[in-house]
Amino acid sequence: MKKTTVLTFVIALLCFSASWAQTTATVNSLADDGTSGTLRWAMTTANADVNINEIIFDAGLTGTITITSNLPNVASNMVITGPGATDITISGDNQYKMFVVNTGIVLDISGFTATKSASEYNKGNIFHVSRSTVNASDMVFTGITNSTPFVSWEGNSALNISNSTFSDNSAILFRSDHGSTPNTTSDIETDYTNRITVTGSTFSSNSGIIFRTERYVKIDDCIFTDNINQIGVFNGLNRYQVLNSTFTNNTGYQLFSFYSAINNGWGASTLGTNNTLFDGNTFTRNTGTIINPGWSTNNYNKTTISNNTFENNGTNYLGNPIVVSGNILSNFITSIIHSPNDGTVSVTMSRPVFNSDLGSGTLEADDFQFALSGGNATLGSTSPTSISGSGNTYVLGIDVAGIIHGTEELTISPIDENSIYDADANSASIAQANSTINLKFLDEDEDGVANYEDVCPETPAGEIVEEDGCTDVTKPLTPVEITSVAGLNNITLNWTANTDDTKGYRIYGGADENALTLVADLNNSSITEYKHSGLTANTTYYYHLTAYDLAGNESDSSPIINNVPTLAFIWDGPKLIVEKISNTDWTEAENQDFLTDNVILTRDNNKSLFNIAKEASYGEMDHQSPLDTEWAHGTTADLGTLNFSPWAYDMSFIEWCPPCFENREFVLHLISDDIYIDVKILSWEEEFRGGGFSYERSTPSPDEDGDRIKDSLDNCLGTPEGETIDVNGCSDSQKDADNDGVSDAIDTCVDTPTGETVDANGCSDSQKDADNDGVSDAIETCDDTPTGETVDINGCSDSQKDADNDGVSDAIDSCANTPTGETVDINGCSDSQKDADNDGVSDAIDTCVDTPTAETVDANGCSDSQKDADNDGVSDAIDICIDTPTGETVDVNGCSDSQKDADNDGVSDAIDSCVDTPTGETVDANGCSDSQKDADNDGVSDAIDMCPNTPTGETVDANGCSDSQKDSDFDGVSNALDMCSNSPEDEGVDSNGCSVSQKDTDEDSVQDSLDNCPNQFNPGQEDRDGDGLGDVCDTVELNVSQTFTPNGDGINDTWTIYNIENYPNSLVRVFNSWGKEVFSARNYQNDWDGQFKNLNNKLPDAGSYYFQIDFDGNGSVDQDGWLYITGL
Repeated sequence: MKKTTVLTFVIALLCFSASWAQTTATVNSLADDGTSGTLRWAMTTANADVNINEIIFDAGLTGTITITSNLPNVASNMVITGPGATDITISGDNQYKMFVVNTGIVLDISGFTATKSASEYNKGNIFHVSRSTVNASDMVFTGITNSTPFVSWEGNSALNISNSTFSDNSAILFRSDHGSTPNTTSDIETDYTNRITVTGSTFSSNSGIIFRTERYVKIDDCIFTDNINQIGVFNGLNRYQVLNSTFTNNTGYQLFSFYSAINNGWGASTLGTNNTLFDGNTFTRNTGTIINPGWSTNNYNKTTISNNTFENNGTNYLGNPIVVSGNILSNFITSIIHSPNDGTVSVTMSRPVFNSDLGSGTLEADDFQFALSGGNATLGSTSPTSISGSGNTYVLGIDVAGIIHGTEELTISPIDENSIYDADANSASIAQANSTINLKFLDEDEDGVANYEDVCPETPAGEIVEEDGCTDVTKPLTPVEITSVAGLNNITLNWTANTDDTKGYRIYGGADENALTLVADLNNSSITEYKHSGLTANTTYYYHLTAYDLAGNESDSSPIINNVPTLAFIWDGPKLIVEKISNTDWTEAENQDFLTDNVILTRDNNKSLFNIAKEASYGEMDHQSPLDTEWAHGTTADLGTLNFSPWAYDMSFIEWCPPCFENREFVLHLISDDIYIDVKILSWEEEFRGGGFSYERSTPSPDEDGDRIKDSLDNCLGTPEGETIDVNGCSDSQKDADNDGVSDAIDTCVDTPTGETVDANGCSDSQKDADNDGVSDAIETCDDTPTGETVDINGCSDSQKDADNDGVSDAIDSCANTPTGETVDINGCSDSQKDADNDGVSDAIDTCVDTPTAETVDANGCSDSQKDADNDGVSDAIDICIDTPTGETVDVNGCSDSQKDADNDGVSDAIDSCVDTPTGETVDANGCSDSQKDADNDGVSDAIDMCPNTPTGETVDANGCSDSQKDSDFDGVSNALDMCSNSPEDEGVDSNGCSVSQKDTDEDSVQDSLDNCPNQFNPGQEDRDGDGLGDVCDTVELNVSQTFTPNGDGINDTWTIYNIENYPNSLVRVFNSWGKEVFSARNYQNDWDGQFKNLNNKLPDAGSYYFQIDFDGNGSVDQDGWLYITGL
C-alpha cells in the first residue's frame, strides 16, 4: 500500500513539473558569442529542447546583431518574433549564413531587418529552404550584395514572404531549383515543389535580378518601383503567377522573361493556357519589354495576360500569347499622319478595333478626342468633325483655327477607357503610345518652308532652300574645337558638332602641310570623331576640316592641326604554347602564364581566364576580361585598325567568352605595360570540366638595352636606362649629328666641318668666336665687340670703326675726315672743322654767329635776316621803314613814330586827328576828310546828318537824329511827346500833338466830336429817344421797349426798359385789354418773359398790353403806354 502511494506521488509530481516547462527563449543581447540571451543561444536552445518553440526579444532591445559565424541550422519547428524591422537588424557581415531550414521543419519569422548575407552562390544565405517551409512576414531586406539570399531547394519546399520590404539590394535575390513538376496546370499549390510565394510586399531601388527561378513562383499584391534590372527570369516547366501587383518606373531592359523546354513530349498538350499568368496588374512608365513569354509557340500557348493596365511603357509584351484579354493597353495606335490640305488626320491601329467589348461596333467620331499644345494654331473643337475608316486606319476631320507653324503638338486619344476595344476585349488606354505628332504647315512648293514665311513660294522641286524658302547659298559655319589624339599607327580627330545647317564634314589630311587631300567624307552632321588608320609611325600628319550642307555649300577650312602616330611595342619573337591541363592546380606556377609583373594569366577549374597578379578569381558577374588587359580580334599586322575592349557585352566578341572559340586569333594588350602580343586559342574545355586550355602566343624580341626598340631596329645599342629615345632607339646622349665625337646633348658647336679638331665643347677653331659677334676669331679684326652690336664681315661694329683715325669712333664722330694731326674734341671735331651755327663758314671767320638754320650767308657768314642797313635793330629783310633817323625808336617793322601813317593820308599818325581816312579822300592839316567831320559829335558825319546840333549824349539813328529831334507827322510835337501820331496836316494840335478829330476821351473808338456820350464807353452809340444823348448817359427819362418776342431763340425774349436800373424803388405794372393785371414787379430787372402774374402760363401768342411805371414807388404813375407781345 505504501509503494503504491509513493509511486502515485512521483508520477503526479512529474506531470505537474511538465505543465510548468518553459516554451519560449528570450533574446536580450546583441552579442553573438553564444552566451545566454543571445540569438545564437536561443536558436541552439530551441533546437535542443522540444518544449521551446518560440524565440522572442526583450522589450526595448534595439540595434544590430552582427553574426560571427553561421547561425545554427533550424532543426525543429520554430517561431522567431522580432520587435520590428526598425528595432533589430541581423547582419551576416557578408560572410555568414542566417536561417538554414532542412527536412520537414517549419520556421515562422517576423519583425527584423536582414542585411549583408554571405557570399556563397545559390546557398540561400538568409533563408535556405530544403524540404521544409519558411513563413516570413513584416521583414526588411536591404544592403544585400551577395547573390541568392533566398533559395527554395529540393523536395516539397515552400518559401512564403508577406508584408515585407526589399530595397537597395544589388544581388540576385530569389533562386529555386530541383524537385518535380506536374505536366498539368494546377491551382493547388502543394502540387508543386520548391515554391516561392511573395504577397503584400514592396520592392524598390534594387539593381540585381529579383527572381531567377526554375520552379513555382507566385507574386500577389506587391509593389515594384525604380528597380533597374529584371524582376523575373523564369526557367523550367513550372507555374508562374504575377497577380494584382503594381510596377512603376522600373528600368530593366525587360521585366519578365521565360525559357522552358515545353514540347510535344512534355506539357505542350497538357499544361493550361494560364500556366504563366499575368492578371490584374498595373504597369506604368517602365522601360524595355514588360513581358517576354519566350521565343516559341509552345511558350506563347501557355501564357495568359488578362485584366492588366499598361500605360507609357516600352514594349508591353512580345510574341503572341494565347490569351491577351480584358487589359487596358497603350499599344492600339501605331501611327498618325496629318494632312493639312484637306484638314484631316489618319490614325492607324495595330489591330481591328471596335467600340464595344463584344468585338463589334464601328468607331464613331466621339470615340476620339484631340489636344493641341504649343505653336500658333488652336483647335476649333476637341472632337473630330468627321470620321471614315478603311481597314485599321481611320481618317478624322480636325478643325484647326489660325496659321499652323509646325510646332503645334497634336495628341489623339480615346475619349475614355471604355470607347475603343480589340477583339479580345482589351480596351485602349487614354495615354496611348505613338499618339502625338506635330501638325504639318501648308507648303505648296514642298521646299520645307511654310507658305506663311516662304519668301520664294515657287521654288523648283528638289532645290535646297534657306530658312526663308529661297535657294540656299550660305556656307555652314567652320567647324571648331578640333583636337587630335595619336594612337598606334593612327590619329583620332575630334571636333564640336556644328549647330547650324550642316549635312556632314570633309576631312583633309596628309604628311605635306601644303598639299592636303580628302581623307574622309562623313555624311552625317552628328559625327564628331574620325580615326585615321594605317599611318606611318613617327611621321607628322596635318589635318583641316570643313562642313557642308544639303545644298553642297562648303564652309571655310578650320585651322590646320598636326600630330604624330605612335609606334607600338609588339612582342614578335618566337611563338610559344601555353597550356594548363584540366583539373590541375591553377595556383601552381607551371599552370600560369607569367607575361609581366603586372599580368599573370591562369584559369580556375570551371571558369574563364583571369589575371592572378591583380585579381583573386574570375569576375563571373560582369564577365570582364582579365584585369589590366584588353583584347581585339585580329593580328598585330593590322594593329592600327583594331578596336580593343574588355569582353563583357561587347558585340565585337561572341557573347562573353572569346577564349571559348578555338583557332581564333586575338591581339592581347597589356595596358599598364603597353605591350601587344599575338594570341591564338588552341583548346578550351567547357565549364565544370576541369578548366583546361592552351594558346599560342608571341614572345619578346631581343632588346639588349631594354629601350623597347628591338635590337634588329636599334641604331643605338646600350642606351642608358631611363633615357628617352627616338624611333631609331637613340637617346640624346647617344646622338652626334656632326660626327665630331661630342654628343649633341653637350655640343655647343653643331655642324662642325668634317675633319676639324674640336675641344671638349665640340667646337673647332673655325667655329670659335670669343666675342660672340658671329665672326670667327680666325678672321676677326675687332676683338671684344660689345654684346648685341651688329658687325661687318671683319667682325667690327659701328662702335669700333674710326675712318679718319682721330680717336673718335665713326658712330659718334660729328666731323668726318678730320685733317691728319689736328686735335679734336669728344665729338671728333678740330677747330678748323667747327661751325657753331652750321652756316658753312667756320667759327674762326664768321662775323654773324648763330645764323638761323638753312639761311644762305655771304662770305662773312651773314644771312639777309642778319643784315640791318639803318642800324635800327630790325633786319633789312623785314624792315618796312628804311633809313630810320638815327636814335629814333622803332617797332617790330623797323618804323619810328615819325615814319608811321596808318591811313596813308599824308599826315603822320603823330598829328593825325582822323585815323583811318578812306583811301583817296582829301584831308585837311589835321588829317581829316569831309566824310570824317561831325560838328555835333553824334557819330553821323556832317555830310549826311539830317539833324545838326543834336543835344549832347542823345542817341541818334543813321540820319543823325535823336528821339527829341524826330516828328513823324510834322505837327510840331516831337515823337517823344506826341500822343496822337499821324495828325492830319491841315488840323491844329494841342500840346499832346492831338487834333480835334483824333480825340476819344472814353476810348470807345468814337471821336469826341461825334460821340453822343463822350465820357462814357458807348461804342454802339445807342439813343432810344433820339435826343442826341446816348442811352448810357441819358439818366432823365426811361426808354421802354414797345415789343418783345418771348419764343426762346435768345433774341428779344424779355421786355426791356432802358435806364430802369436808375430807379431801384420803381414799380412796374402790366394789364391786359380787359384791365386785368398780368404782371407787376418792384425794382424790375428786364427779365419778364410774358408769363401770367404768379402763374406759369404764358400769355396768348399775340396781343397788346397796357403798362404803368411809378419811378419812385410812391403811388403816382410817372410813365405809361402800350407794348405788344408776339411770336409766343
